[in-house]
Amino acid sequence: MKFFTIGLGIGSLVGAAISFLPNAENTGKVKDDVKAWVNDTASDVNTLATSSKSASQSAALLQAELPQAQKTLNSLKTELSNFQTSIKPNLEAIKSEINQTMTTINKVKKL
Repeated sequence: MKFFTIGLGIGSLVGAAISFLPNAENTGKVKDDVKAWVNDTASDVNTLATSSKSASQSAALLQAELPQAQKTLNSLKTELSNFQTSIKPNLEAIKSEINQTMTTINKVKKL
């Protein structure tokens, strides 16, 4: 335990001394860079927490709305099927008219 305490004390002193040294990349001190890094990290953690909370709320809302969306989709499928069934006779009539028109056009071209 004695050596641990001595090592901790020496490490603390060296760390404190280094924090007051100037940074070679800019005119600030190392402690300023560390402080800025800690502040940026704290800001990033807050942003992540806020985004996570927002994502959780959005997922809960989506889950709550999903049954209604499924009902609406099923209703649309039914309506589309009914529409296709109802227009089928009309489509057959239109196809027949087109065939008759094409036949008439071909006869006129031969004259």
